[in-house]
Parts: sequence; structure tokens; C-alpha cells
Amino acid sequence: MMVHQDASTHEWVPGKYWDLVVTMDDATAEHLSMFFCAQEGTASSMHGIGQSIARYGLFCSLYTNRRAHNFTMPVAQGKVDKANLTQVGRACKQLGIEHIAAQANACMEDLYRVQHNKEFARAAADPGSALVPYVAQAQLADVLCEQHGRVVANDCTVRFEGLVLQITEQQLRCSYSYSRSHVRVHRHVDATLTVWHHPRLLARFTAQGKSQAAVIAQAEQRLAV
Repeated sequence: MMVHQDASTHEWVPGKYWDLVVTMDDATAEHLSMFFCAQEGTASSMHGIGQSIARYGLFCSLYTNRRAHNFTMPVAQGKVDKANLTQVGRACKQLGIEHIAAQANACMEDLYRVQHNKEFARAAADPGSALVPYVAQAQLADVLCEQHGRVVANDCTVRFEGLVLQITEQQLRCSYSYSRSHVRVHRHVDATLTVWHHPRLLARFTAQGKSQAAVIAQAEQRLAV
């Protein structure tokens, strides 16, 4: 029912410092997801949550540390701002997961000293699982990502962090620039981008802002030569 996520920086390989991001079941200490990344942040949190749900199902609550990618805190070491959510907080709310702010010392005492001293894992008190299968697997990547509102320019482009994302003509609407439509730019955990108008996907882009349709077309042309 409750899942904990945290990261640890260490020289895991001689000369290489990485962050190990672990998402684990609070009741059994079973690791639901674990991977290395250059530095923990929004993308790594999203990836760990997504892997856990895809493999085991939707859980009730997630507790994490109070770092800036997890919670907004107006005052350092103060209470978290539950009205102004981070991207991780927004994704948890969208999935119906309660996001709980944990104190680092309490986590170390509860998880790493007590639980890991008990052979790292143990059987749950009740048989079965409280995890709920998440049927909308295909939509998970579009929830566990950064979402940013933008307005389409007159030339049918969207500006996003120095990139110009060109939207082509759509089948059901010739141009999204006529009414200066409000759209969402999703930045996924692999840094690729998608542009959405309400539930409709308009375009996919590489992390560098190049249309993925154009990339695929160019690859097909090279193969045909």
C-alpha cells in the first residue's frame, strides 16, 4: 500500500559516481525498481514510479524526501506547500497516489536500520497484495513526465526552453495557430518531447527538438539507398 523512494550517491564503480534510485515496498522492503542515473531529480523519480506501477500495479501512497523535485517548501526545513505541486507531486495526484513528505532521519531509522537488519525483506502480515493493476499502461508515460503549458505561435510553432517545435497540419484541424491554442509540452524521462492539445497528441520530438517523424523518414531514406 505504501512505497518509499530514495537515492544514494556513491562510487559504485571505481572512478564513477552515480545516484542509485530505489523504489521499494514499505511493508516487505522488496525493491520494486532500482537503477543508476547521473543525478536524481524529476526524471528519475518519474522513471522509478513508472517502473513500479508497470511491474506490480498502482499503490496507495509514496513517501519521499523533501528535495526540490519532490516538494515545494516556502521556508527551508519548514512545511511543504501542498497547493503548489512539483511535477512529481502533480503526477502522483493525477494517478491518485498520496505523496507524503518524510524526514530523512526517520527514513534511515525505519527502513535502513530496522528493516534491512531483518534480512532485507520479509513476508507481509497479510497474504495477497494491496497493489491495484494499472490498466492504462499506455498512458503512464504521459502522466509520469514534466508537463508545461504553452501557446501556439502564428507560424504553428511552440517555444520550449530555447527549442522551436514545429507542429504540422493536423487531420482534424488545419492549424492550431488560428486561435493561439493552449497546448501542453510533455518532457519524458528519456528527455524526448510531445505536444498535446487536450487529449490529442499533436507531435513527437527528440530531446533536441527535431520531429521524430522526420527522423524516421530520414532513416528510411538512408535504408532505401
